[in-house]
Amino acid sequence: SIYIFDATYTRYSFYAYSKPYCRLPAYLVGVVCGAYLWKVERGDWCRPGRLSACAGLVLSVLAMAFILLCPVTDFSGVDSWGVVPSALYIAGARPVWALGCAVVTVACAFGHAPWVQQLLGQDVWVPLSRLTYSAYLCHPLVIKWLAGTTQTYYTWSYAMLLSRWCLNVVLTWCAGVRVRAGAAPARDLSLIHI
Repeated sequence: SIYIFDATYTRYSFYAYSKPYCRLPAYLVGVVCGAYLWKVERGDWCRPGRLSACAGLVLSVLAMAFILLCPVTDFSGVDSWGVVPSALYIAGARPVWALGCAVVTVACAFGHAPWVQQLLGQDVWVPLSRLTYSAYLCHPLVIKWLAGTTQTYYTWSYAMLLSRWCLNVVLTWCAGVRVRAGAAPARDLSLIHI
């Protein structure tokens, strides 16, 4: 279940969320997108048309908005969706999100979304994108480390939730900066060198 206040979410977090192999479908979407761009660049496959790219872009944005907003409907009661819709959402949300990102990437790569390409192609995003990727790689370690070294049970309150979230964010970004500093060449523009 995606309902976060019961034992089913705890089981989901343990058996699926924190396991790297459960993220394989989204990774494979990225690999296929890269292979498609490479094949088109070589001339083996045809480029997408403007109409199909724009339609795919609109559908991708709608699907990504659905993925973001849909879980709110399950907060009316404990596991109000049932097993099948919850399982479909849990199994399909990441690959659909990755597919939406791939469609946006392909549309921008072929110049079918110049306004999106211009916005996302700004140099200001480069250091932030590198740092957020490093933080993405480090965040499971930080969360599991903090949860595994706690001396008491968690108690739920808005203040505790906010303080735990802030600590997770700060430690994750610090770890991401450290990882990025170790991997960044001297000529690289990143937040470490600014």
